[in-house]
Amino acid sequence: CGHCQKLAKKLKAWYAQPGNKEKIAVAVVGLDGFKASLYPGWKHLDAEGGINNQAAQKYGISAVPAMFLIESQSNRIISVPSSFDQLKKNLITKDGRTLQGI
Repeated sequence: CGHCQKLAKKLKAWYAQPGNKEKIAVAVVGLDGFKASLYPGWKHLDAEGGINNQAAQKYGISAVPAMFLIESQSNRIISVPSSFDQLKKNLITKDGRTLQGI
């Protein structure tokens, strides 16, 4: 969908900046033909069948886009932002600094 692609494009540009790949991992759950190959370095789960797919139900995906921010060392989900602005707010480090490029 158009709004999914717009959001993914913003996230892809930020993720490509030096140092950001080491700070977080991006997981993308494609429900209906998401072009995961356009986003190398991201974790992908192709879950065709829309929100009725088992993976979508497991992770509580009821609308798209759905993003999960995963801490890269522990693989723990640290955020499920619904917009790029929320993503930016969620990427503030414990010492109050933002991650690069925000």
